[in-house]
Amino acid sequence: MYAQDPSLWKAHFGSIGRLKEWLLHDQRTAIGSWCEEKVVLVLAMRRNSAEPPIQDRAIHKEAFTADGGYAAPLLWYHGLVNNISVADECAHACEGYQHRKPLLMLVASNDPIAIPGAQLDMTRQYAPDLAVKEPPPGHWVMLEAKDAVNKELRDFFEKFA
Repeated sequence: MYAQDPSLWKAHFGSIGRLKEWLLHDQRTAIGSWCEEKVVLVLAMRRNSAEPPIQDRAIHKEAFTADGGYAAPLLWYHGLVNNISVADECAHACEGYQHRKPLLMLVASNDPIAIPGAQLDMTRQYAPDLAVKEPPPGHWVMLEAKDAVNKELRDFFEKFA
């Protein structure tokens, strides 16, 4: 999920049946350096405790469940899979809806799974005042380039302060 090599996503996550094959063969890869900070922090906390060392999966679970963990990032997927927005999207498309406020879209330019062009095309037709920024990382842009993301957000909001 947090591979150092983003091409693994395309080969083993985006192709039908390949993730199952990867998991059944217990394949593993290096975690992205942008992710290690949180895992290293959990390990350091554990080393300073009297508890015995924990396994990789437990480290991952602890590192990514604190403070809500995956809850926010997974809401998008939950909505997509459950078609939560279909009625609103259909109504807006039929009405010629236009988003009337300035909108910032951060597009992960090196994301091997999402298709930035398709996202941009869909968004542009409804958002005439769209600002598009492309931080360099892949799919987990908020984790991979948190400083760049925060800078883009700060710059965007300061225009309206």
